[in-house]
Amino acid sequence: MQQRKFRLSEAVRVLQIKWWDNRFNNVNPRAPDFKHKITKKGLWIVSSSTLE
Repeated sequence: MQQRKFRLSEAVRVLQIKWWDNRFNNVNPRAPDFKHKITKKGLWIVSSSTLE
């Protein structure tokens, strides 16, 4: 599971054009911070260092 989280966060950093960034307009706290435009898979930021 940890490897999968790393791969998704790498995808967000490298392929930002394929992900929607929902961090600033997210009204539902259970909704993902990022969502892939094609697969619709969600990515939640667990801590501030997750995507760094």
